[in-house]
Amino acid sequence: FSLGRAVNISSVWLLPEEGFPVFYRYFRDRITWFEADAVCQFHHANLVTVDSSEQYDATRAYLKELDVVNNVWVGLKRSGSEGEFTWTDYKPLENGGYWQEQIPMTDNPVCAALDPAADFRWHPLNCGGPEVASFICQLEVPAWARKEDGCMLTSLPSLTVTYLPEQGAVELISDCGLEGTRRIACKGQANRDEMMKQLSCESSTEGQTEATSSNTWDNDLPTRHRRDTDVTVDMASAQHLVPTTEGLTEVNSVEVTNDSPPAEVKESPIHTQQDSEVTSTQGLPQEM
Repeated sequence: FSLGRAVNISSVWLLPEEGFPVFYRYFRDRITWFEADAVCQFHHANLVTVDSSEQYDATRAYLKELDVVNNVWVGLKRSGSEGEFTWTDYKPLENGGYWQEQIPMTDNPVCAALDPAADFRWHPLNCGGPEVASFICQLEVPAWARKEDGCMLTSLPSLTVTYLPEQGAVELISDCGLEGTRRIACKGQANRDEMMKQLSCESSTEGQTEATSSNTWDNDLPTRHRRDTDVTVDMASAQHLVPTTEGLTEVNSVEVTNDSPPAEVKESPIHTQQDSEVTSTQGLPQEM
């Protein structure tokens, strides 16, 4: 894993650290804790848990990489002055937390927001406002991806692992510097040795400079395609969807073999409605 990534991590579900059981996604919109909790649930996720030194270090590194400077909600809440702090997965706070100041005695619900200006320690804020903050949602790594024949490679340097829920795919992106990026979208069982070869920068060939080499693994069956591109994030499927300001453009994938020239790439518009991010009556916030 590397902090110098060839992919924009601000709008994707990202594996923050090698071996982590959850993906992170940061939302820049500054809203109340209750609204942030609703947005995460809309995505079948929870506000982030930071109950260990490993989780604390992971969230701090993740937010530093995104250059976040304002308060960020985490999934910790106390319902009243006599209650206990619990995470959104209903587990109790175990290690005392990383508080920046003393917790006030109040009957109002109190929630934790980490502060980048205070080394990411927590402020106790009113869950329902007027205080607002951005937030991180966490989504569990799918069970099929964690299996022995799953997609979660961890032994390559400069590797970024993201999750595409709409596609049901884990995407692995290897940054090969001047030779471009190599990426594999995995949807099921995978041949890890073959995936390692395809993602390894050492196997790069001449002529791939500033190109993206992409493959899709679907239940142990690879589908190979390659195209030159300036887009940093490819959607994980045999037909790549490239985000544009006018919707989505479908780029038909072209199969390339050693004895046949590349076919012509054709583009055709797809009219789709972007997923709503907000569950409040004023509309859901948009992620960064």
